[in-house]
Amino acid sequence: MPPAGSPDAADLRDELAESYLRGVDGLLGDYRSEHPSPLVLAGPPRLLDRFCALSRNLERLAGRLDANQHTTALDLALASTEAIQDYLRTRRADALGQLHRAMRDRPGDVATGIGGCWRTMGSRRPGMLLVEKNFISPGTHRRVSVTEGESESTNRPADGYVHDLGDDLMEQVIAHGGQLALVHEGDLDQHERIALISRRRD
Repeated sequence: MPPAGSPDAADLRDELAESYLRGVDGLLGDYRSEHPSPLVLAGPPRLLDRFCALSRNLERLAGRLDANQHTTALDLALASTEAIQDYLRTRRADALGQLHRAMRDRPGDVATGIGGCWRTMGSRRPGMLLVEKNFISPGTHRRVSVTEGESESTNRPADGYVHDLGDDLMEQVIAHGGQLALVHEGDLDQHERIALISRRRD
């Protein structure tokens, strides 16, 4: 082991740090292959710079947080949520363009309204979910499930309380590899404030 402070020791630390970061990037890639949701990185700025320079898994990077400014788990969670919300808003023009093209070229792949979107989730893979800002669909006495290509919605009291069917749908879209975009109020008037574009059929 070279003496601390020697050039060889600095080189060794650099090699160990790079090996560690590549290992982290490999784990991130494995996770994101199953969960390709928006990504927020947190850490010391210099370390984040180094990681971003070598990472191959930064698609949908929503933001970077200085861990020195967000010292608690709650701070990080709140800052991450804000970063993701900002990221989703920046996708508005692209998402609306995708919706326009899908309505023109393959309207059968577009579902409208919360009910239509949930029914589609039961049989199709989601591509892009567009949701108007502040859209809420209360689901106090409804049960919604998406398993093995089936969806169910009833008016009987549910075993699990669903506080907002819109939030629940967004979670399902992310879990199934789809993308999200928040758009302005009024953008989706013709779609009952929420629309789902399914992936093209193979």
